[in-house]
Amino acid sequence: MAFQETHVTDAHIQTINMQFQATQSLWTHHCGLLSFSPSFILSENLTPSNPIMVLSKVSHPQNFYAPFHVLVLYAPASSGKARREFFDSVLDTLTSPEYAIDHQQLIILGDFNYSYHRANLSSQTSLRWVSYLDESFYNVMHCGDNSSIPTFRRNDEITSTIDYIFISNHLRTAIQSTDIHRLHSSWTDHQLLSLSINLGSTPTGFGLWRANPLLVKNKEYRSQLKQRLQQIAEHLPQSLSLQDQWDHLKLEIRKFTRSFAVDYSNWRSKSLRSLQRKRNAFLRSQPPLALRLQRLPVIDRQIESLQQELVDISALKAGIRWREHGEKSAGYLKRIHHTRTTEQTIVHLQEPVTGERVSSQAQLLEVSKTFYQDLYSVDPIHESDVDRYLSDIDSLPQLSHEDQQSLISPITIDDILYQSKKVLAKQSSSGADGLGYAFIHLIYCFKPLQKLIVKLYNAALLTGMFPSSWQDIRVRLLPKKGDLSSLLNWRPISLINCDAKIYTRVINQRMRLVMEDVINRYQTGFLADRFIAENGMVLNILMEQAHVERRREIGLLLDQEKAYDRVHPTYLRQTMLSFGFPESFVQSIGNLFFGNEVRVNVNGYFTDLVQQQRGLRQGDPLSPLLFNIALEPLLRHVIQDPSFTGFVPTAYDDPPPDGVPSTLKVLAYADDVCVFLHSFEDYHRLQHHLNRYSLVSNAKVNIHKTEAFSLDGRPYPEWIEFFSTQGITKWHDHTSPSPLRYLGFPLIQSLTQRRHLEGHLLQLVKTQCDIYSQRQLSIRGRATIANSLILSKIWYVLRLVHLPKNFFKQLRSIVYQFVWCNCKPSIKYAQLCSPLQSGGLGLLDPLIQQHNLQIRWIEQLLADPLPHSCSQPYLLDHMRRFHSAGSGTRLAMFFPSLRAPTSAHSNNFMVNIFAAMDSFGLDDLPSVTCNVATLLVLPLSSVLALTPEDYWTTKPRHSKLKVSQYFTFDSSFGCVRPQVSIDHPITPRLAAQLLRDVQNRTVKLNNLIWPLILQQNQSFGVVDDTPFVDLFLSSRQWITYKPKLFRFSLTQQLLPADTTMEASYSQWQQFWKLPVEPAHRSLWYRLVHKKMYSQAALSQMTTRTTSAQCHFCSCVVEDIQHLIVRCPRKWAVWIEVFNVYSPHLYFSQDDICSLLWSFKTFHFVDNPELWTLCCSVLAHIWRFHWQHIIQGTPFTENTIVKIIMSRFATLKRSLLEID
Repeated sequence: MAFQETHVTDAHIQTINMQFQATQSLWTHHCGLLSFSPSFILSENLTPSNPIMVLSKVSHPQNFYAPFHVLVLYAPASSGKARREFFDSVLDTLTSPEYAIDHQQLIILGDFNYSYHRANLSSQTSLRWVSYLDESFYNVMHCGDNSSIPTFRRNDEITSTIDYIFISNHLRTAIQSTDIHRLHSSWTDHQLLSLSINLGSTPTGFGLWRANPLLVKNKEYRSQLKQRLQQIAEHLPQSLSLQDQWDHLKLEIRKFTRSFAVDYSNWRSKSLRSLQRKRNAFLRSQPPLALRLQRLPVIDRQIESLQQELVDISALKAGIRWREHGEKSAGYLKRIHHTRTTEQTIVHLQEPVTGERVSSQAQLLEVSKTFYQDLYSVDPIHESDVDRYLSDIDSLPQLSHEDQQSLISPITIDDILYQSKKVLAKQSSSGADGLGYAFIHLIYCFKPLQKLIVKLYNAALLTGMFPSSWQDIRVRLLPKKGDLSSLLNWRPISLINCDAKIYTRVINQRMRLVMEDVINRYQTGFLADRFIAENGMVLNILMEQAHVERRREIGLLLDQEKAYDRVHPTYLRQTMLSFGFPESFVQSIGNLFFGNEVRVNVNGYFTDLVQQQRGLRQGDPLSPLLFNIALEPLLRHVIQDPSFTGFVPTAYDDPPPDGVPSTLKVLAYADDVCVFLHSFEDYHRLQHHLNRYSLVSNAKVNIHKTEAFSLDGRPYPEWIEFFSTQGITKWHDHTSPSPLRYLGFPLIQSLTQRRHLEGHLLQLVKTQCDIYSQRQLSIRGRATIANSLILSKIWYVLRLVHLPKNFFKQLRSIVYQFVWCNCKPSIKYAQLCSPLQSGGLGLLDPLIQQHNLQIRWIEQLLADPLPHSCSQPYLLDHMRRFHSAGSGTRLAMFFPSLRAPTSAHSNNFMVNIFAAMDSFGLDDLPSVTCNVATLLVLPLSSVLALTPEDYWTTKPRHSKLKVSQYFTFDSSFGCVRPQVSIDHPITPRLAAQLLRDVQNRTVKLNNLIWPLILQQNQSFGVVDDTPFVDLFLSSRQWITYKPKLFRFSLTQQLLPADTTMEASYSQWQQFWKLPVEPAHRSLWYRLVHKKMYSQAALSQMTTRTTSAQCHFCSCVVEDIQHLIVRCPRKWAVWIEVFNVYSPHLYFSQDDICSLLWSFKTFHFVDNPELWTLCCSVLAHIWRFHWQHIIQGTPFTENTIVKIIMSRFATLKRSLLEID
């Protein structure tokens, strides 16, 4: 779209681009060029110094059409001489070698300010220019007989044709249509000229038809659908099978929906197009002036009326949506600020035999069909090999009879509706029938069909018979990393009909309930009570232990080639039967997942049928669980192999009661498998297991994509050389510049890697802030985006990675600048993090949020054994082994001085856990009753209730002192006593001083130690952390823990003690509910927090001499109340607004100040409406005040009042629309 005579400023460009949702734009002061599609890439303006033209080269990112140039003109209107000089200069530009313009690929358009309908062109423009156009270009308005229609209107009597689109003669054959559209006279005095051209054959086909989900919300559609369903239900062909009846019904609904969608359109838009055609036809007839003056204004008024209605409706809807979602819904903000991107198109593919690259659509389809037919064709296996492979596993778990029955119990309509309702709002891609979840749910809710639906689902479960549409699969390809000419680097996503996915969702829910005991604890993918971060935690633990103990074990990240797509049906069937899944259930799964008819979508065109003989379709809810079952035998073979060493935890001299964690050989999250090798022999054993697994399941490991790394971070030449002989060339250790990533978690092995990660995360957040800063967002809208769309990108990392305080300081600074928009005066970050109802914005503090993310690990450390957790035993062992000051307990959770120091090389993830633990502020530890053995391993500071200021025990160098160094157990009396000289204390002088100070009561002991001193005949016992764990688990802070409340309580601690807000909880609630413009609410928010400048404030801050006096009444000091309310000129605005709003009401200046600063309410008025009005007055007074100060714009009270009341009236109309 091209614009002329815009007089646009930098302030306008951002708004225009957002309103038009342009992907690209070029602007000068008088011209603009917008692209609405990523298929049309605009070069930079080639003539940036000329404000009355834009010249740009337009190209496709993948060169699907020949590039062309577009020239937008706004010729001078002042004189013929100026136009001649302008067009001569334009012609010189176009013919200059500097720009290398292909004149056969050029479009020229704009306001030429001369008319071909007038004589004496030489007086209007350059004859060189006219000759150039005549020889090489075509006036597109001659196509469709539009050239005689005026494009400019000075008044009803004077019109002319001065706007043109010229296209090169070479492109003339590409013209599809042209038109002229009348626009509202208050918007412009020109008409809109349009041109449609075909630049070449489209590289993409139509793809799949999908029913518009918005139809489901249309009352008329729902009504007609109900009638149509009734008709179909009454006339279902009884000769058809149950499955064919269902497919017949869906086909009829598809036809009905497509027909309704074509017919359904806004009547205003249809009427507008009809009036535009009528107007143009009338003007083509060249009617006499009298007839034109009689009829044309009538048509124009009708057009303008419809255009204004459409604009008003759109504005109201946008306003409603913004007020309902714009400051609250991160999803809404993400959608409206999302930039449309080009869908990845397959340009070239490698022919599998010759390796030659092909590019024609027919070749792409053939190569794709061949590839996927080969991928989905089974490699032969022997059932006896599968039986032998499975029987070699010791103690393969079996489903109980109750579990078996739960899988095959009849499916009810409630089961079906429950699953369809859960995904009702999910924008999941539909299958070949085009009917999304919302449409399927409507059908399922139609009671006359529910008996048929239940029969259909139970037939699928018990007999394995399905509608043919359930096995009619379309596959969409999504790009992965690597060479995209290889189909190995495209992920095939199956687009399955939603009614089939509802069935697999029902089965998925049943399977998840019985899978816990089937799948070993080291597989965490897609199972209840298992979590992806547990894998990352275990790997971090092993790496820290390996570094401390200088162990030489190796980690191997296996890459399985097309893991889901290679699962063999016979192998899966026999594996499921071996686990005890009912045979009818296994048959249903096998019939549904194998034998499908697949068509692959290549650039919107579909291949011929591909028979899917193997492979689990990606995109089906059930596929991840089935893959877990398929992979489980391999994992168990590795785990049970006595010749495979893996990572063996170091033995304790004195083992804890619950023993040492088992040897760790493998971790898995679905198909992402990490194997731990102790020696070369381990690798050979792994190869043996992979080969056996491959022979029975068709699986294949990509050795060249497999990554190896040393657990302790040291480079090992012998391992590197060994792996290179095996085809593994990717190696990672502490010398690598960036951290290795496992399941998305960075694994830090050096300070350099930590700093690399810090820089990457900060840049990621800064980039996102820069993107969203381009939008006109309120303060609350920015806080919503910061929480949900910006900071959310780092939560995954912060769950496991420890980062220094300086990182969080920089992170807070970036987020603060984004949310507060660099406004002055500044506000405390902690204030913004307070709840909305307490005067904050609910902004997340990254460090506090990291505390919340550690709660899962605290639970694991303090909970009873969790049978399905892979991380709990290793985390507990790690703490006892390295973070207990030799006590072998969890006491370091409660006593910071027992914790091990941090290391620069490693992740230090335990620091995060300890910090979260400390944030609970458990202060009643002295009330615990513990035994003597436990007391003596505690820090000395834990038994001191009172010490003098600067006492020696408070010095950092003494923080690690333990009770056992100053107290001892007197076995003869069975009690604890202070050490004396005969006990040979380590520090005799300090021990003697402590004893004297306790006796003199200069130092007081607490109740943790006194009972053990005073009571005799006690046993020594063993060190036991249970009393402290029980105290914490029964504490109010832990029992009442909720992430949001926990976050706000910590935020409150960061605020100064004198931080109080005059407004109440309910008043803040009302404030956030007001239907005001977001920018106005932001201003009012700043006012309430006293973060707005007045002359008095500026005079105290600036170094130059700035008067504190009011610019309007110079004898008075201007504080913020004076600026907004008490200045006579401002108070005049308030008085007149209230006179217009409600003449019988009276408000004093104090009333208005109390309302603005303290949210005062009045019993005699509609307070929300009054607040809304006052917010508008505040915003306009502020705006016009500073326009007067900075730009010298007159501060005219009557004009300001008119603007305020006009905006307020529009706002009230939108409120009525909401009602």
